[in-house]
Amino acid sequence: MRERNWMIKQALADEFGWENVSVRNKGKWIKITIKFPVGHLEDYDYEGLIDELKAEVWEILIDTGLIKLIPTFQDEVGYTYYALDVQVKLEEGQK
Repeated sequence: MRERNWMIKQALADEFGWENVSVRNKGKWIKITIKFPVGHLEDYDYEGLIDELKAEVWEILIDTGLIKLIPTFQDEVGYTYYALDVQVKLEEGQK
């Protein structure tokens, strides 16, 4: 798990910066937190920016093949989900 988390962090750090990426285990789940510095928070569409950054995380995981290392589970209907929680924290500061 440690090696997997390190590989995920390394791939995401290329885009977001090493200090802005956290990858942790939460039981069988993986929690990824991205800290994203923005100029002035009131200048942004929070939801739109957060959704865009989350999509970018998923895209990086898919493009690098790291998505294959993420555990999956199925619900009672048979849908398969990734055991992945992606959080984005917008932080006021320099871009």
